[in-house]
Amino acid sequence: MTDILDVFIKPFEYSFMVRALVVSVCVGVMCPLLGVYVVNRGLGFMGDAMAH
Repeated sequence: MTDILDVFIKPFEYSFMVRALVVSVCVGVMCPLLGVYVVNRGLGFMGDAMAH
């Protein structure tokens, strides 16, 4: 059982992996909020144009 946990815990001994996780969580929270704001403001086509 500890081997399975080590597979998931071991990478977070490196500081760059911890920073990557923090940034991923921040992006994962901010993008949906920004998307809802853009759609509610009626700027959906502007977001689509910027994506392409």
